[in-house]
Amino acid sequence: MFSEMKGKIVAITGGAAGIGRAMALEFAAAGADLAVCGRRNEKLLALAEEVKPFGVRIYHQVADVSKIDQIENFVQGIVSNLGGLDVWINNAGIDTPGLVGWQDVTETLWDEMMDIDLKAVFFGSQFAARRMLEKGGVILNISSFASLIPTAGRSVYACAKAAMNNLTKTLAAEMAPYNIRVVSLIPGYIKTEMTAEGVSTRFKELVSAIPAGRLGEVEDLTKMAVFLCTQGAAYISGVNIEISGGKFAVQNPLWGWQQKEEKENKSG
Repeated sequence: MFSEMKGKIVAITGGAAGIGRAMALEFAAAGADLAVCGRRNEKLLALAEEVKPFGVRIYHQVADVSKIDQIENFVQGIVSNLGGLDVWINNAGIDTPGLVGWQDVTETLWDEMMDIDLKAVFFGSQFAARRMLEKGGVILNISSFASLIPTAGRSVYACAKAAMNNLTKTLAAEMAPYNIRVVSLIPGYIKTEMTAEGVSTRFKELVSAIPAGRLGEVEDLTKMAVFLCTQGAAYISGVNIEISGGKFAVQNPLWGWQQKEEKENKSG
């Protein structure tokens, strides 16, 4: 099924590091041509080297998505260099540096996070969709579990991501007549370089909220992202899809594991 991505043009904001980079490599493996923007040129150049073995084209551009004109220039660069745009992934985002209580949130912090985590999502989608009017396309928003259950001390981030979920629904309805689907992915706790420290110190605590009994792998997210851009997902739009192993689905997430262990001990 993923073979149908061959030759498709996939753009990823913040795509040179972390989950964005992982998605870029997954789409490249499926044969898609890539367009990636980020703030650090060295990261973009490194990604360009990584995708060479896949034999796909890659266009990269330094861009700060908090600046709307730079997003528009990125989209124009994609069309000029690759010839079109099929998938737009709003992945770039920032969080607060640690927990920040309501008394310490400044206007500068608020504006910076809203510019990157929300405003850039809307205008990135707008600019991308204008290039998809003739043949349709897919817009993927990378949200956060904080949009569903916020964390105290991360109020601004949670607010922006919750708004992103709402935006996913409204844009899906507005863009449907043009055969443009809009979906958001809500990752649970995914193991990445950025989360490595938290995993090492809080593993039991983190897993205790997840019925699947494990943390997420990057592939759990990236393979879903590719699937959502195929015809197999043609009727999926306007939804926020959790990829969390059932995180907080019930109040006693590990009860099933405890029951399994008890039965095995009795039968043993």
